[in-house]
Amino acid sequence: MLKNLKALRQERGLSQQKLAELIGVSQQAVYKYEKLSVEPDIATLIKLSELFGVSIDFLVGNTTERRKNETTCQCDLTHSEMRHIELYRKSTPQLQNHIDGILEEFNKK
Repeated sequence: MLKNLKALRQERGLSQQKLAELIGVSQQAVYKYEKLSVEPDIATLIKLSELFGVSIDFLVGNTTERRKNETTCQCDLTHSEMRHIELYRKSTPQLQNHIDGILEEFNKK
């Protein structure tokens, strides 16, 4: 059912075990989600969607569009800001932490 889960997990540099910890399931459950032998409940789908910043439709392979519907009006963002957000979301958690640190340090000055 989760056709794109493995690719999303690998893009973020997460092991099955780490992903399982982040969403509150067992490593075996993540393995079964990736092998298409078990369907997660809606609460787990929502957690995965939020973690990876993608729609549930993308997770299950119903669309190639990664973006989930945003509550922020995109008209409030410049093209550059939207691109930064897109790249940030695709980054590993380690890189996101590094970027966050740089921004925090820069804004202290």
